Amino acid sequence: MKQHIFQTFAQQIQINRNDICGSNGIPCRGVQGTSIQTVLQIAFAIAGAAAVIIIIIAGLRYTISAGNPQEAAKAKNAILYAIIGVVVCVVGYAIVTFVLKNI
Repeated sequence: MKQHIFQTFAQQIQINRNDICGSNGIPCRGVQGTSIQTVLQIAFAIAGAAAVIIIIIAGLRYTISAGNPQEAAKAKNAILYAIIGVVVCVVGYAIVTFVLKNI
């Protein structure tokens, strides 16, 4: 009885040859890269869209600042930070895609 349990357990933990990722011998079990990539794509898309909306709103604020230097400076800073946000989103997406495709 004891031997039968160990044989069954050993059969359950054997790794199928189709479950090996690439030539490094690491099994492809657990969380799939595609699900992580999908979640991160959605997050980066939302963050990028928010940054573009902020750029549009700040551009309008800059336009209607009517020469007020404080309002113009606030709008310029908002545009700058939103552009930095877009760059971070694009770089983050590129890194995630590169890492998940090379695992």
